Parts: sequence; structure tokens; C-alpha cells
Amino acid sequence: MPDLEGFENLQGLRSIELEALLYNIENSFIFIETNSINIETVPVKLETVSIITEFHFIFIESNSIFIEACFIPIEESSIYIETHFIFIEKLPVPIEKRSLLPERLQKPVAQNLQNPDIGSPSTEL
Repeated sequence: MPDLEGFENLQGLRSIELEALLYNIENSFIFIETNSINIETVPVKLETVSIITEFHFIFIESNSIFIEACFIPIEESSIYIETHFIFIEKLPVPIEKRSLLPERLQKPVAQNLQNPDIGSPSTEL
């Protein structure tokens, strides 16, 4: 189980900040490597992926991922992010990580990027 220290009181927060080095999706897992909150991998149940693919606000700036979420309850070693609006297809994904995205997300990610270089911002935020 990941180290969930610091997440005990997150339920009900309107926004959180994770200092992250890498963010990608592989199978039914979201992987977050972070140097501020000690979470290496966050297992996500397959049926919750459709919830996780929508965010009210998300962007990457240098080594930070900022997510505005309704709340993050913890259940059975999983962290669920329940939020709405902007789809994860609009999240910039490095070229070498796109193959890890579910097939349905690979093409939209590429189409939404103005510049396919690593860390390029999406033009449709």
C-alpha cells in the first residue's frame, strides 16, 4: 500500500497540489512520482477510470501537477479523484509515455497538442 501520510484530512478540500515528476496512465493505474507527498503508485480501480479522466482544472508547470478536485476519499488502498469538466485528453503527455495511455486516449492527446515536444502546453485548456 502506498504511503498515504498527509492525505488523512483531504476529504472536502476544494483543491490540492501534488509536486510530481511523472504522471501517466497504464492499464488501470495512475502513477504519480512525487517529492512532496510520499506516493509512488496510486492504484485505481478500472471502473473509476471514467471518473478520473475528468478534471475541473489540471495543468503541469515544471515539476508540479495542479488538480482542482471535489474530494479524494481513500478506500481499499485507492485514491479516487471525483471532479468534472476538462478531459484528461487535454493533458500534455510526453511522446514516450503516450503508448501507456489507454488506446482511446492516445489519438486525442496527440491531436490536442500544438507542439508534441515534452512538456508542451495544450492549446485547449
